[in-house]
Amino acid sequence: MSAKTVFISYRRDSTGKYFARSIKDALTHKGYDVFLDVDCLDAGFWAKQILSQVPERAHFLLLLTPNALDRCKNEDDWVRREFLLAIEHRRNIVPVLEESVDRKSLSGSCPECMKGIFNFQSISIRHGSFEDDIETLITRFIPEHKAPVETTKHKTILQPDTDRILRYAPDKLIGREAELALLNDAWAKVQANANPRPHVMTFVALGGEGKTSLVAHWTTKQANQGWPGCDAAFAWSFYSQGT
Repeated sequence: MSAKTVFISYRRDSTGKYFARSIKDALTHKGYDVFLDVDCLDAGFWAKQILSQVPERAHFLLLLTPNALDRCKNEDDWVRREFLLAIEHRRNIVPVLEESVDRKSLSGSCPECMKGIFNFQSISIRHGSFEDDIETLITRFIPEHKAPVETTKHKTILQPDTDRILRYAPDKLIGREAELALLNDAWAKVQANANPRPHVMTFVALGGEGKTSLVAHWTTKQANQGWPGCDAAFAWSFYSQGT
């Protein structure tokens, strides 16, 4: 993987499209290989192509334009999926703010599942200082030495232990969007090595209110994705330890 490869994630509205195009052209002019979906998709399944490109690119730019994160509360939203994939593969993640966006306001209003983006150092790209800001982006945020170092670290998953809980996972989980968002956000912070980040998460409720279903549903999703970001996974239950 080249250290001068970039994936641009953006909201495809009028502002987002213009902003993405300008950054893509500027970085290409500076010798970077930039993936922008409208330019780079070939014939075939477009979704598979997009998702395969995030791990192949050293740097992941998430363009923060007005309302860019509003739809990220939906699990199928593309900006959200791309961001979580970048975290999973430990890309060099850089939030890039369009000049009309206030970072603090956006952080306060964005869905819980995307708050992890604000744990990363961001840069603003402004119309009046565009060339200088692009130069700063290149020299400070996406220089070649910032590219992730690929390793072949062995992944140990204690699958028999986690298999116990998977059978309790419902096909659909109704009314638990907020709790799933908490789990996703907590895990995103762990993968991003954010500070502060959670070390233990506890769900407290009466029996029969769905604690097991919630955890089993979330765990099954991780298992189906090959345990992204995990070196090991272990599940323990009072019900499986005998008397």
